[in-house]
Amino acid sequence: MTNPGFSKWILTGIILLFVMDINAQNSMGANAGLSPNQVISQVGKQQSGTGRVLSGQVINASPWIVRLAKLEIHPDFLDQYKAAIEEHTQAALESEPGVLTLYAMTEEKHPNRVTVLEIYASNEAYQTHLKTAHFIKYKTGTQKMVKSLELVNVDAIAFGAKSDVLQLKK
Repeated sequence: MTNPGFSKWILTGIILLFVMDINAQNSMGANAGLSPNQVISQVGKQQSGTGRVLSGQVINASPWIVRLAKLEIHPDFLDQYKAAIEEHTQAALESEPGVLTLYAMTEEKHPNRVTVLEIYASNEAYQTHLKTAHFIKYKTGTQKMVKSLELVNVDAIAFGAKSDVLQLKK
């Protein structure tokens, strides 16, 4: 016979996990320009994970454009490049619902090698992004700073992040 207090604690924990999952999915939906009702409309699209099935809310990542931009920056321009990519990233995330993720990072041993993880809600969102004033400013303003650029389209296998991951970095 199980302890009723223990069972209640376990059930409370499970419900809390489902609520956190729903909140994370709604937050992802909001970042993609989706209302909570639009997020809910994704029910039944290749769901995985118990919380996602029971919550009835999932974002289908299949139309997403996911790519890595691999750049080599002239060392003399590294500080200027970092300022430009930071300004561009902030503008894109604040003004474009279809830009879901932009993470720019440098290699520890080669700080002039930059990799940017880019995730767009769709090809249309990506094409829209390329035409924005902030992207054009970034592209033209950094052209002389970039020694090489390779764009690598990738297939997402698994996505995961804690909902407060950016606050943890600060």
